Amino acid sequence: MGMFWICSTDRQATGLDQAMLGNRRKSVAPERTVKTCSMASDELYRLDGSLGNRYAHRMNSPTTLSAKHKILHAAAAVVQRVGAGHLTLEAVAEEAQLSKGGLLYHFPTKRALLQGMLEHVLRQVQDRAAEARDGETTEEINVSALIAAQQSQDDDERAMSRAIIAAGAEDPSLLDPAREQIEHWFGVARKEGGYSTLLLLAVEGLRLLEMLDLVELDQLELRRLYGQMTELSDVAEVGP
Repeated sequence: MGMFWICSTDRQATGLDQAMLGNRRKSVAPERTVKTCSMASDELYRLDGSLGNRYAHRMNSPTTLSAKHKILHAAAAVVQRVGAGHLTLEAVAEEAQLSKGGLLYHFPTKRALLQGMLEHVLRQVQDRAAEARDGETTEEINVSALIAAQQSQDDDERAMSRAIIAAGAEDPSLLDPAREQIEHWFGVARKEGGYSTLLLLAVEGLRLLEMLDLVELDQLELRRLYGQMTELSDVAEVGP
C-alpha cells in the first residue's frame, strides 16, 4: 500500500483526516496526493495515524534540491542587500523569481527557511572539511580540516549566518543543530589535545568577526592568519 500525507490546519486531524485515517486499510494508489495541505501547519498525519515531519515525504530529487538552493541563494541575497531584519518570505520569493506558493512548497514558514539556511551552512562546512581530509567521514575530521573549511566560507554563508544569529536571539532553539555540531567539533579538539581547542576558538572567533563585519582584513592577511593556525594544528604534542 502506498502512503500519502494529509496536512492538519490546526494541529488536529480534520474531519476529512479522521475519515481517511479510519479507512486506512483500504487500498490507496501509491501516487495519490492530497492537495488540501495547509502550508502554515507544522505537523502531518500518515495514514497509520502517526505524526511525521513535513519534509519527510518530499524526495530529494535534483529538481527539488536545485529549487531549494535557488531559494537559499535568494535569501542570502536579500540579507546582503537589506539586512537580516528585513528577511521575509515575500522578499525571498521575489528575489528567487518564484510565486510565494512555490516558495512555501519547500519552506512553509520563515522558521523552516532559517532552518534550511542553517542546515546548508553546516553541511557546507562539513563537506569542505571532509574534502580537506581527502573525503573521510565527519567523525574523522580534525581541527586542521575545520580551519581549512572555515577559511573557504563564501558571502552566501556569511549572510545566512547573520540571519540565523539574528533569529536565534529571539528563538534560541533555532540554533540547536549548530550547538550540537560545535559541541562535536570541540570534542574532537579535546581529544587532539595541544592547542587544538584554542585554535578552534580562534578560527570560530575570526569567522564571527568577519561575518558581522567587525574587522577588516585583506585576503593576504587572512591567508597568513589561517596558515599560521593550520601550521600550529599540524604540530604534534604542542602546548602544555
